[in-house]
Amino acid sequence: MAAEEQAEAGRRPPDTLLATRLLSPPRRQQIITRERLVAKLRQGQQGPLTLISAPAGAGKTTAVSTWLLEARPADPQSLERFAWLSLDAEDNDPALFWSYVCAACERLAPGAGAAALSLARAPQPAPLPVIVATLINSLAALPPVTGPERPYALVLDDYHLIENPDIHASLIQLIERLPPQVHLAITARADPPLPLARLRARGLLTELRAADLRFTTAEARELIAAATGLRLDEAAIEALEARTEGWAAGLQLAALALSDQPDPNRFVAAFAGSHRYIIDYLADEVLAQQPLHIREFLLRTAILDELCGSLCDAVLGIAAESRAPGASAGDSGASFSQHLLRELERKNLFLVPLDDQRRWYRYHHLFAEVLRARLYELAPEAAPTLHRRAAAWYARAVAVDGPARLDAAVRHALAGGDDERAAGLIEDSGETLLRHGAFARLATLIQALPPGRVEASPALAILLARARFGRAEPDAVPPLLDAAAAALPAADLAEDERRALRAWIVALDSHMLRVRGQYAEAIARAREARALISAGEPTLRGFATMGLALALHMGGELAAAVEPYREALHLLDADDRHTAITTRCLAGLLYQSLGRWEDASAAYDEALARARPAAGASVALLPVAGWAMIGLGTLAYERDELAEATRRLEAGIALAEQGEVRDALPFGYAALALLRQAEGRPAEARAVSDRFLRFAAESLKLPLVATYARAVAARLALLQGDLAAAEQWARRYTPPAGPLFLSEAFVFATWLQVGIAAGRAEEALGWIIARLPQAAASGDARLMLELSVLRAQAEHTLGRPTAAGALDEARRIAAPMCARRIFLDAAAALSKARPGPAPHAPVDLPATYGASVPPPDTTPLEPLQEPLTAREQEILHLIAEGRSNQEIADLLVVGVGTVKTHLHHLYGKLAARDRTHAVARARALGLLA
Repeated sequence: MAAEEQAEAGRRPPDTLLATRLLSPPRRQQIITRERLVAKLRQGQQGPLTLISAPAGAGKTTAVSTWLLEARPADPQSLERFAWLSLDAEDNDPALFWSYVCAACERLAPGAGAAALSLARAPQPAPLPVIVATLINSLAALPPVTGPERPYALVLDDYHLIENPDIHASLIQLIERLPPQVHLAITARADPPLPLARLRARGLLTELRAADLRFTTAEARELIAAATGLRLDEAAIEALEARTEGWAAGLQLAALALSDQPDPNRFVAAFAGSHRYIIDYLADEVLAQQPLHIREFLLRTAILDELCGSLCDAVLGIAAESRAPGASAGDSGASFSQHLLRELERKNLFLVPLDDQRRWYRYHHLFAEVLRARLYELAPEAAPTLHRRAAAWYARAVAVDGPARLDAAVRHALAGGDDERAAGLIEDSGETLLRHGAFARLATLIQALPPGRVEASPALAILLARARFGRAEPDAVPPLLDAAAAALPAADLAEDERRALRAWIVALDSHMLRVRGQYAEAIARAREARALISAGEPTLRGFATMGLALALHMGGELAAAVEPYREALHLLDADDRHTAITTRCLAGLLYQSLGRWEDASAAYDEALARARPAAGASVALLPVAGWAMIGLGTLAYERDELAEATRRLEAGIALAEQGEVRDALPFGYAALALLRQAEGRPAEARAVSDRFLRFAAESLKLPLVATYARAVAARLALLQGDLAAAEQWARRYTPPAGPLFLSEAFVFATWLQVGIAAGRAEEALGWIIARLPQAAASGDARLMLELSVLRAQAEHTLGRPTAAGALDEARRIAAPMCARRIFLDAAAALSKARPGPAPHAPVDLPATYGASVPPPDTTPLEPLQEPLTAREQEILHLIAEGRSNQEIADLLVVGVGTVKTHLHHLYGKLAARDRTHAVARARALGLLA
């Protein structure tokens, strides 16, 4: 491999897609054009789907590639109207399947597949419906139809290799919503599990079956003449067509076998039987006609799914150690096998080029099956050696190019019985896969190893545990840690390796303890892990330190968590970008609780900046950026900047859902549900809450998350006047005795708010007074603010004059944060309280809440230049009460747009930035009591 090629290979991600899979088969010199098939395929291009379903060797791929070649317009600019994807068994991984489909679509036009590709290839791939919907939207942006035929076509070749039901379901989604300018063609040996009957009944499906692909006598005559130059008599042609049943592979093999027959007509009369017997017979005949060195080449390279000169040389044992992996087929150094491959292609010996440069090839699938069967029949002892040689070549390719060809290396090593090499390859590449977030791929590779292999290897068990942890599968981690710990004493390892593996076990165990809410134990284990780690292991130390920071954070030691977060970020930034971004967002949550909202914003902004890939990358924004957006949106909501909150939360939740950044989504759903309620959209608020409840039940199944989701539903019930539903939830909740993480603080506050609204203000006040010192001791300013507002609420309900003082304390805490929304939400909740006796010393608490906490006002206060209209005065009083635009519109029987127009005029007259600022200035001017 040339130096520049090696440099380029080093820049590839570990899951590099193979370009050869995206190239349609080039036109063969001796192919015949079967006009009737081309015409039917062209007619089918007027609809969404064509299915070419027939047995192996029927000519499916050839028919479709001929159609595309014939259908391409003469204009060179139009050559990319057709996209091709050759599928194989590895594509049963949904993320890999859709990565290839999107990459193929990107060849139709720039941007046709890029957005969806970025979601499919994200460290944590997006859910399939999201990937497919994104792809559909991109395809819909292609130039529209101008004639009867759909101008763009995507071909999925060999779809019978796909068995994953999730892929079938997602492909149905694509088919049923395919834009009118795009056509899909599928080739398969059997009908795929798609709604063919429904599509057929609606006239949306064109089908080519074995009967359509069967060669007529005239076509058989033309094929034999083109392939051999022979002119058989009519009886021989008819016999050939009849005995092969017009089967393309049989006819092509017959043509090869006929080439050197002294009496071709007699040869035709000699064979008969089913397709299986014919292929065996003809393959024997074809192989018998080849020189010994070609027969050996065919049989020994049949183990390969793809062939290039240097790989074949290695498998044959020709300079295997000196040949550079991935060497160009045009290099003179790959002469022996490369020349043979070109010779086989010229002889039309069932060899399919995979690129235009003739570097990579594959055998026709059916021919390869026959060759492999012959190999295991004639030389079964040779197969393991051949696989081991292939594994060695691929291992060198992995060493040069990174893990792009790791799967093939492992597969051949296992087929060659070299489990040791397979395990070693995975161990060597595991860290790279983890740092790129390829958790699912790593888990699949490890699970392909023989039973017991993982349990016997502490390194493999820990790699699999880290992959499971990265995929948010905490229940799968402890058994792997137990296996690693049991295997570690007997493992043949250097002392440094043994200590590092022990540190990984302890660090992961710390995270598992935290997940179970055992914070003190988690903190102790994280510190134990750090003590085992040397200075030269930044990823390991960063992971353990992040675990320590998060355990301190969730355990209520907020101030103590700040420095570990900083240290973890220093360690991870240079070595593990994905974990570093996640850690930065966790630090943002910590700063929110500490009341340091400027620091929280800075943390989220930095995470967002680091989630933007280098220029030219296909991924627009890493999905973990969704967490940063959710954090910024939550802060905007707390400050009552609802438009900014909407923009951030909607984008952040979409990105987090697409990339399955599950830890971030609870905060996003909670904030969005409250935002929709604040906007006066109660039905949409309930829909978001229901989405959160489903997520907690089906995706992130943790008690903490389920409790949070139910509390959000209860808070909405209270705000929407359904006190009975809120009380039903409250009766099942028991406040925890320990520290309150950000989400737990929300749950506790909701429970208190429901109690106050339901007439249990005295009980709620007792809980508040007991909890305030704990919140102050931990430095949780956000919780102190919430409790102070609730205290004012409870004391007001009980008619105590101390309510005003409690409210002043809340405003003092809120001022540095500009936290305004908490006052408005509290006023809205209090307005839904159950009617009771009037307090002894009333305090105008709702109005005071409605004023919220304005930011510093530097605008000079001058008399109004233009008086407020009656309607503007009416709206001013309503926004002072904390009413949303929708609520105001409903009360005044006008549209929301009319309310916004009045607000715009109102802000202008008061020289105000927003509604909170307007209320504050109106009070200062004496326009509000």
